[in-house]
Amino acid sequence: MNDVPPHQRNTGMVFQNYALWPHMSVAENIEYGLTLRKLEKTERNEKITSALEMVQMEDFRDRAVNTLSGGQQQRIALARALVIEPSVLLLDEPISNLDAALRQQMRDEIKQIHDRTNITMFYVTHDQVDALSMADRMAIMQDGVVIQVGTPREIYKCPKNAFVASFVGETNFISGKVEQASNGSATIETPAGILHSTSVYHELTHGTPVQCSIRPEALIVDDGQNGGNRMENRITATVAAVTYLGGIEEYQLMVSADIPLKAVHYNPSTETKKPGDTVQLTISAEAVIPLPCD
Repeated sequence: MNDVPPHQRNTGMVFQNYALWPHMSVAENIEYGLTLRKLEKTERNEKITSALEMVQMEDFRDRAVNTLSGGQQQRIALARALVIEPSVLLLDEPISNLDAALRQQMRDEIKQIHDRTNITMFYVTHDQVDALSMADRMAIMQDGVVIQVGTPREIYKCPKNAFVASFVGETNFISGKVEQASNGSATIETPAGILHSTSVYHELTHGTPVQCSIRPEALIVDDGQNGGNRMENRITATVAAVTYLGGIEEYQLMVSADIPLKAVHYNPSTETKKPGDTVQLTISAEAVIPLPCD
């Protein structure tokens, strides 16, 4: 593709602000790319109908675009890009202007359209939910440089550095130094105590400063009565705040003044910890990911 002049590349584009032409109807907006390609009127009409069916907007063919809602306009922008049957479709934060419920609906619809058409899509977003839920492969960029490429699961579970770990999902960091490391395992000395890790993805040696990434869902909050095996990490913390969100409960915890942590508890019961309670945190060795300090 690098050797193909830009004006000859079969590329579709969906803009963040939709960029629909206000003086044209829905059908005329979708038809524009087909007209430039000098298709016959009959073929253009067939393709417009097919594109509208794909985005479930068949009844809006003759409507003025300025009478449509934000979600409807985004569907038309998507149909306009798809109707030319592009080899590559570029989407620039296409659902960032929509409310939360409509964003979820559009995520699902774009994913379904991708599965039906099998068009290669490049989806640019700052929203981690968009990326994790929609991507087959993700590329994480920092300062214009690609830092890591992989599946959503690979990047979430095995971040290359602290930036990736914090950018994709939420995480806690505990600083420390490596005591020993071998065969994918490490023991790290931290202000919160010794942490054991079986998720070492970098070359670590004795004394290497690291940031231990621990996802909030990996922190198990209990009252300290449960016994643990030697490869589990145990940390004492104080509950600073509890936020009930229906299906989940979030705990803001303090190990010390310099070590705040966040834990997430799914399907919380009626019994809950209260601010000021002292709790024990259990963290599996697999959930501790030591990352070299940049």
